[in-house]
Amino acid sequence: MQASAITPPQLTEQVAPVYPKEALEAGIAASVVVEVDLDETGRVFGTRTSEPPEGLEPALAAVFAEAAEVAVRNWRFAPALDDAGEPVAVSV
Repeated sequence: MQASAITPPQLTEQVAPVYPKEALEAGIAASVVVEVDLDETGRVFGTRTSEPPEGLEPALAAVFAEAAEVAVRNWRFAPALDDAGEPVAVSV
């Protein structure tokens, strides 16, 4: 059986996260990796942080993660397409 090829979704609108006030005041920076579930229309219906920001106390890491997830929930995508050109739900 041959695996079907999926054309990945394309980001069409990106909202920047609001920098956590506590981190800004303390001069702390962090990167957050967010996994995103997209429906057949390219709308975000689920998010989760796949890796917590390194080197931060858990409470501050959670603040960064929440800010990133809130922003990503407002992103817009052109949908992923299967090998027949039909829109499909995906996780990225």
